[in-house]
Amino acid sequence: MNDKTRTPQDYLKEPYTRMVIPDQESGTYTAQILEFPGCITQGDTVQDAYQRLEETALSWIEAALDSGHDIPPPASVSEFGGKIALRLPKSLHRQAALAAERDGTSLNQFIVMAVAERVGASNLYNHLTEKLERRFFTLQSM
Repeated sequence: MNDKTRTPQDYLKEPYTRMVIPDQESGTYTAQILEFPGCITQGDTVQDAYQRLEETALSWIEAALDSGHDIPPPASVSEFGGKIALRLPKSLHRQAALAAERDGTSLNQFIVMAVAERVGASNLYNHLTEKLERRFFTLQSM
């Protein structure tokens, strides 16, 4: 199916990154699609936030198409080559190089490890959030 014949509903069948985040202060949930800048909404429950997100995303896609903008592809289907250009402030570059030297590794390997640690922490947070949401759904359905 080419882009000219795709409907907003067709786009939402793609594996876009949907996030639902609890707000402890207000007791509500914020939902967003990461690939769609500004596509964010709130709901009183996880289900409500997710349903509103799907409605908001349809409107977001319709507005983008009406304006002649391309719809970004899902992040999961983007290709990554493993190389990035990275600019650092000189002071941070120096500190990272010294830390790599102390660790007995290259600067490249040090940066890879630092990024992996941060991504791992985020993955752990997301995993724990999902477990908490599943437990919440289970308790709510009882």
